[in-house]
Amino acid sequence: MAACVNLVPGVSSIYRWRGEIQEDQEVMMIIKTVQARLAEITAWIEQNHPYDLPEVVAMPVEEGLNGYLQWVKDAVAAQD
Repeated sequence: MAACVNLVPGVSSIYRWRGEIQEDQEVMMIIKTVQARLAEITAWIEQNHPYDLPEVVAMPVEEGLNGYLQWVKDAVAAQD
C-alpha cells in the first residue's frame, strides 16, 4: 500500500478528547503512497490502530524530485 513509511518517535501531543485535555507521547507515521491507495491505507489504520479515532490526514504532493515521485508510484504499483 505504501512505498515508504517514516516513523518519527518522540512526538508530544496535547489534545482535547472527550472533554478533557490529554497529553501523550506518540510516534508519527509519514506514509508515502498514491491517492488511489489512500482509502485502503486509511481502512487498515482504522482496523489496526489502538486509538478509537486515529489521526489520518492526507496532503497532496504538488512538486518533488521527478525520480523520487516515480519511484513511489512504481513501488506502490508493484504491490498490486
